[in-house]
Amino acid sequence: MLAFGEYFPIISSFPKLEEKLGLGSFERGDGPEAIPVNGFSLGPQICYESLFPIFSKGLSDAGANVFINVTNDSWFGPTSEPFQNMIMTLSRSLEFRRPTIRATNTGFTSAMDATGKSYKKSSLFTEQAIYYDIPLEENPKETLYQQFPYLPEVALSLMLVLFLIPRSTSKRD
Repeated sequence: MLAFGEYFPIISSFPKLEEKLGLGSFERGDGPEAIPVNGFSLGPQICYESLFPIFSKGLSDAGANVFINVTNDSWFGPTSEPFQNMIMTLSRSLEFRRPTIRATNTGFTSAMDATGKSYKKSSLFTEQAIYYDIPLEENPKETLYQQFPYLPEVALSLMLVLFLIPRSTSKRD
């Protein structure tokens, strides 16, 4: 959860202060769950949950055929955040080979299919309704990334270690 937006760290230890300030905190859920709808399973992502690949892995493992992301990008105003959030959210389609449909109230409503094809996006801070006709697979196959979600980090770490290992430049006579 997003600190200071969805919860306030340690505030529950001070209930009187929490009440006086009128703060409310969301509670952590049970984790990623797919929701069955008309023979398919939707993988709901709320706001920044889409930025964590391990959350999308959980949705894929739970049988989600499509990721549905709802978010509010207005917190950041007309900055680069709506662009960055959209791109990072849609990247889950490529990693897990499932379409992503993203609905926002102020950012970019957009979609990407399982092959990486981008669909029309809304304008920033503009009220629009967009219809998407996106192909869905009944039983999407597990991707390498789903099977080994930490592989990129491990591979990059190994490459860094190998790069940093000093090479012996001394010659033996």
